[in-house]
Amino acid sequence: MVEFKKISGFSKVTLYNLLVDAYSFDVYCKKIIVTTNGITLPIQINYKSIGFIKLSERINNEIPFSGNYIDYEMVLKK
Repeated sequence: MVEFKKISGFSKVTLYNLLVDAYSFDVYCKKIIVTTNGITLPIQINYKSIGFIKLSERINNEIPFSGNYIDYEMVLKK
């Protein structure tokens, strides 16, 4: 039987180790940086609500999507 538990029920060290392992396949992913564009407001709110902070904003001159790029980062501490 599968048992579901709230993520807040685990220690920070356990969560940190799981995230480090999950993103260890690629150095870029290990930095836990995600990018969206300025028009995707629901996604921006979602990133902030799960602990990401706005790292930088870059001008979008490359692709036809609206809005600038917004980079988010989650700082993980043991």
